[in-house]
Amino acid sequence: MRRAAALVSSAAGRGAELGSRGLIFEPTLPLEALVRGVHHLSIGSAGSTTLVLQTVLAPMLFGAGGSLAVTGGTHNKAAPPFPFLEQVFLPRLCEMGATVSATLPRAGFYPAGGGELAVEVEGRAALRPLQLMERPEGARARGVVLSANLPPGVAHREQRRSRLS
Repeated sequence: MRRAAALVSSAAGRGAELGSRGLIFEPTLPLEALVRGVHHLSIGSAGSTTLVLQTVLAPMLFGAGGSLAVTGGTHNKAAPPFPFLEQVFLPRLCEMGATVSATLPRAGFYPAGGGELAVEVEGRAALRPLQLMERPEGARARGVVLSANLPPGVAHREQRRSRLS
C-alpha cells in the first residue's frame, strides 16, 4: 500500500519490505504541485484492490486526480468488495462533492485474484461534511449473493438462509 500511495503522490519511502520494523513515507511535492496521472498497479496476488484504492484515494482527490487501474482481488475476505465501493462508499464521497467513478472490468476472487478495478478521480476536491442523522425515506437493506467456481446450489442456499434471518 505504501508503494501505491507513493506512486500517486510522487513520494519516496522505505520500509515496505516483508519483515520491516518501520515505515518511512515522504511526499516530495505538495498536493497542489502533483500532476494528473494514469496509474497501473498489480498487487501480484489476490490482495485487495479496494483497500489499495482506499489508500490512494485521498492523495488523488486532493491532488491532481487521474485514473488508476489495480489488478488483484476484488472480492476478498476482511476487505470491502467492489459492490460496496460502487454502491455505498463512492456515492457517499460524491454526495460530499467528490467526482469519482469506478468500474469492474474483471472480478477476482480469493485465492486466485486476477481481477481488475478501474477508477477515474477528479482532483482538487473541496469536500463538504456529510451528515447522516436519519435513515433516508425508502431506504432498505438488501444483499447480493455472488460466488465463483462453486456449485449453483451453494449460492441458492445462502440466498434462502439470508431471507430467513
